[in-house]
Amino acid sequence: MKKTLLILTIILALALLSACGGSVDTTPDASAETTTAPETTKEVEMGLTSPEGIKLLRQEIWNEYVESLPASRKTELVKNGISYITVGAQKMKVETKVIGNAPKGGYPIFIVLHGGGTDPTGEMNESQWRGMAARYARKAGIYVSCRAIEDTWNCHSVDNAYKFYDRIIENACIYMNGNPNMAYVVGYSAGGDGVYQVAPRMADRFASATMTAGHPNGVSGVNLYNLPFYLQVGELDTAYSRNTETVKYGMMLDGLKERFGGGYANWVFVHVGKEHGVVGDNATSKQTVVDDTEAWLKSGGRSGVGGSVSETTHAAFLMTEHIRNPLPQRVIWDLSCRTPRARSVLSFYWVSAPASTTDGILDISYDKATNTVKVNSCSVKKGKITVYLSEDMLDLFSEVTFDFNGKVTKFTPTLSEDTIRKTTKERGDMNYQFVSSFTFDTEGNITSK
Repeated sequence: MKKTLLILTIILALALLSACGGSVDTTPDASAETTTAPETTKEVEMGLTSPEGIKLLRQEIWNEYVESLPASRKTELVKNGISYITVGAQKMKVETKVIGNAPKGGYPIFIVLHGGGTDPTGEMNESQWRGMAARYARKAGIYVSCRAIEDTWNCHSVDNAYKFYDRIIENACIYMNGNPNMAYVVGYSAGGDGVYQVAPRMADRFASATMTAGHPNGVSGVNLYNLPFYLQVGELDTAYSRNTETVKYGMMLDGLKERFGGGYANWVFVHVGKEHGVVGDNATSKQTVVDDTEAWLKSGGRSGVGGSVSETTHAAFLMTEHIRNPLPQRVIWDLSCRTPRARSVLSFYWVSAPASTTDGILDISYDKATNTVKVNSCSVKKGKITVYLSEDMLDLFSEVTFDFNGKVTKFTPTLSEDTIRKTTKERGDMNYQFVSSFTFDTEGNITSK
């Protein structure tokens, strides 16, 4: 019956057209050729043929990635509330505080690490954690206080902790309008210990970091080349020599700056007359700090030596002066100081190495003007290094020069949608979606591209 009615309707329509002197035009409508669907198809087809097309393809793959995430991710951070984040078999309790209106580009994201440490019952760490989200919340932003997943001395830098920091930043960006280039880490006491460990291993995730009243415990600072680093301590915080160790760490960073010819921006605030529990890293007014910290250190930390000066020391105000460049022209990577395998991220900025490569320092840079990737020095003894490339770094449609300590190789990059998908999944960061890569060995030979 429905088929018969359809036929009768068509016959009637034709009759009406004939009566009006019209005719049935069966040629394609010219306007239909410029509708959204054909344009979308064209854009996808040009994805790997132009920088504009690559950007469109990266956005499409990012959208697919976000859509693939489980719905439970949306509630892992709760505005002005306590919630749990689950990664694998572990859970982390967090308190999230969102204040102010989001600036252009999205909210700054603050990962806040509490004091405490070795705590058999967990009660001390629980107490230290409560209220930490509000400690620095004086500026518009997303403040996430992380309850350590283990109650050990290194509670914030145990192997399984790092993957939670990735998750927090990613969730804040996707679901709470966070800015991935304005993520910061700050910690007090045991939290300062954590910042010392986390910041260099995840320097590519943060725009800057603030360590307060912690101890470095021998961690390398080489990876901090691109990460502005604030160090704060009380002048009278003598336990574990935290006061003098803080100044020594700043001096070590200054030494690295001289060694590598730049980078390693750092500021050391020794708060005059302050003990461990009262450092003004969250003070809204200027604080009195030692002016010449090196002179103070040489005196053995004597009060009054080195003079004093009034400075802004509030961590949130200091750190947000800095915005991350996710693709810095130069990367210096100490492969003995990388995140644990539990994190499952093998990359650092735009370079990557197998998890088994855990020694040596790589100093590598790129120059868009000459379309060159240059290894300035490499003391890695074994393994291979992968360089990831995006259209924002080099002209990927022209010949690229690879210079390994003077050994020069030229090649044309291979562009791959699979590379975009792989790097999107690994990092969960739009800024680390790469379209091409090549791998070289410790002799400077390109082994794949």
